[in-house]
Amino acid sequence: MPRAHLMSDHRRFTDGEAVIEVKGATVGAVPVVISFFLACLLGSVIGLYLRLRKGQQYIPFGPFLSSGAILWIFARPQLEQLWAAYMGLFQG
Repeated sequence: MPRAHLMSDHRRFTDGEAVIEVKGATVGAVPVVISFFLACLLGSVIGLYLRLRKGQQYIPFGPFLSSGAILWIFARPQLEQLWAAYMGLFQG
């Protein structure tokens, strides 16, 4: 199958990409990175639970992206301290 045909079958953006774009446009790059990191952590923990205990095959990532953003909104000072400590580990 030609590559152009494969690309035309999909939507331009997924819901998760739209969430990241809106967050990036409103709060900036660093909060997006931190909320994406939180979304990955939440998605890993909850996704493993749903996969192992409930046997779910499909687990959407969009709700975890939104949850990461909500966590950033409500726990920003604490998350900024954790992020600074985490980045300090790489500065030796």
